[in-house]
Amino acid sequence: MWRFGRHVEIVKGLLPGMAAGSRAFFIALGLDKSVPYVNDFRQPIVTNKHLTRYYGLGYSDAAHFQARAHSSNSSNDLAVCFLLEMLDEYLPVTLLWELTRTNILKEDQIIRYTLQLLEAVDNLHSQGRVLTTLTTDNIMVNRDRTAVKIVDWLNILPYYVHFFWPGYTLEFLHPDLIDLMWDIWRLGCTVLQMLTHDDIQFADKHGSLGMYDREDNLEEWEAMMKAGGYPVIPDAAPDILRIFCQKCFERDPKYQLTAKALTDFLLRAQPWYLPITGLRSCLAYSKFRDSTVRTLYFEWHRIIGAGRYGQVFVVIVSENADLSLDESRDLFAIKVLRSTTIADDQQAKLLSPSHPSIIKYTAIGQLHGVQNGRFIYPGPQVALLMEYCAGGTLNALCREKQLDENQVLNYFRQIVAGVQYLHEGTISIFHGDIKGDSIFLTENTTICKLGDLENFSLLLTEKKMNDGTLQHLSPEMLEYFFGAKDEDDTSLKIIGKESDIWSIGCTVLEMVGRGMVSFKHDQTNLKVEAIKPKTFLQQVNSGAHPDQSIAESRLSPNMNLLVAWCLIKDPSARPTAMVLEALLTRVSRAAIEAHVLSSIIG
Repeated sequence: MWRFGRHVEIVKGLLPGMAAGSRAFFIALGLDKSVPYVNDFRQPIVTNKHLTRYYGLGYSDAAHFQARAHSSNSSNDLAVCFLLEMLDEYLPVTLLWELTRTNILKEDQIIRYTLQLLEAVDNLHSQGRVLTTLTTDNIMVNRDRTAVKIVDWLNILPYYVHFFWPGYTLEFLHPDLIDLMWDIWRLGCTVLQMLTHDDIQFADKHGSLGMYDREDNLEEWEAMMKAGGYPVIPDAAPDILRIFCQKCFERDPKYQLTAKALTDFLLRAQPWYLPITGLRSCLAYSKFRDSTVRTLYFEWHRIIGAGRYGQVFVVIVSENADLSLDESRDLFAIKVLRSTTIADDQQAKLLSPSHPSIIKYTAIGQLHGVQNGRFIYPGPQVALLMEYCAGGTLNALCREKQLDENQVLNYFRQIVAGVQYLHEGTISIFHGDIKGDSIFLTENTTICKLGDLENFSLLLTEKKMNDGTLQHLSPEMLEYFFGAKDEDDTSLKIIGKESDIWSIGCTVLEMVGRGMVSFKHDQTNLKVEAIKPKTFLQQVNSGAHPDQSIAESRLSPNMNLLVAWCLIKDPSARPTAMVLEALLTRVSRAAIEAHVLSSIIG
């Protein structure tokens, strides 16, 4: 079935930890030495509904198999084997390459599979894993053709593939082999497989088709790709998939997108997925310090975003079960969390703020299950009902167009006003995740509001974050999340309001940098990337800091002084939100005196 090894059904009952309705399959690789990837099995194994679940690694001869979950075996002369779960809905096994060769896949089906693969890739990337094996012959399709699973996501094959087949899926490799972007490039190729019945073509940088044979011309083909060659996107490809593949094949690091960003693009761009009107559900909630359970009824309108912790939808809310009785049709946003609870004290912090620069949270409760074809939420799940801003995020606006200094100053002042309210309000709140993706715009895009107030508590619980979050974290927060800790670690005590000020400075850089925050070393030309958290922390500790060169060329010297003040490495030397708000409110950009700011900052 798979190119390396064979699969044999060996368990029809349940192993410890297996879900009902699942079986275990035995995969044996014809290898005869100790494997270097054993250590990978010792690491916490990532689970996702679109990744096959592994139960153990071991060694076997023809008659024996010993599953040694997350451990190695001293015997070096037996075949390497591993045990994985196989849900009944995926039996008999159908690989995606079989489906693509024998069927014409519709646009919505390809997009559905792609979103599922993106979810799996994003899950792995958040754990610092690079998949490397993404192709249609490594993806299973369930019986009713609605879902896919990646099989070999623990990277077993790449260690040995060059011994057996030097040209194995070479056409899927990113020409420059850039870590996480390898997976994104391969995902684009996988989408092309679905579009072309597994018949991808490649062209050189001038557009001439390159013909090659796996066995004879691999070096020529590799040279063509490194010189600017690219996978050919068919003329008949739907626009949304054409643009998606172009984004996957982007070579300029400045414009390469993460799996999360590609997910957001698909969710916002393709029209068939967005409308979910007609579906109704309800949210059971109780107010703080009041145990009375209340119910809000709402109609699902459309999905507007997906992130690490859940998905966000636009809904029409009513207190009546019959929505037709309501004259008002006000829109709200509802964020459905992924199997996460919100503590009572955190609920109080979310529901209490009321400020024009802060997203207003209306209710927090349990969402009842809903299912209708393309749209499924099993429920009950924690959901946050909040104010809806129709203008999108500040990050999206920055990526679309270059903001001038007046616009930057306008948003800067509003962000600081909101943070000052959080820090100095009746219930003091440390945001902990300020960035352009957490700042939302009204429809005319002149007013911004700080949202995602729940993210920091989720960061503490799950310690999972995307690239954007890493780039905005202060040095002390990076140290807390990813630094070495003793049992009596007290590093949480040193993060707080000062860390929000650092993130505000990074957000200003994001506004002038077309949605990006870059880091640099003053003493070295080494590239600084916020991809692997611990590596990024090491670079920051060795002197890497936010690059203000773009801001210095586009903002006045006085504005740059304010940003530099926010980005001082010593938390105690940064300004408070109150001081920043006083400066930004008291004087306009043109009236800020450089010598006044210099004397304040010292």
